[in-house]
Amino acid sequence: MNNQDLEKVRLLTEYLITLGFQKNTAKILAYLHYNPDRTAMDIEFDMEMRQPEVSVALQYCLKKNWIKDRKEKRESKGRPMKIHRLNRSVKEIVEEYIIELPENDQIKNTEIFEKIKELS
Repeated sequence: MNNQDLEKVRLLTEYLITLGFQKNTAKILAYLHYNPDRTAMDIEFDMEMRQPEVSVALQYCLKKNWIKDRKEKRESKGRPMKIHRLNRSVKEIVEEYIIELPENDQIKNTEIFEKIKELS
């Protein structure tokens, strides 16, 4: 991943964390927004996360139906790889997240939401 893409991912991650997303969840959502169809290993390496952090955050996102995965056979023997991608746009995910917040927090986060829409 080049430096320009990495900077976009970091900026989007900061906005998501400011809204109240957990750090690892925000990293994964931002990463998959700019880099669809990636494995957990790609996320670990590019986002400098440990395997358990990636696994927990991916499970949370799958439970919320924010991402989807598909299995892809490897050329060699062994288990198939899971390829992850966003199921919805970041904008839709943030809209859903904001609706779940208390009303005071919704008003406070309007400015950040506008910045996220500009990046999406």
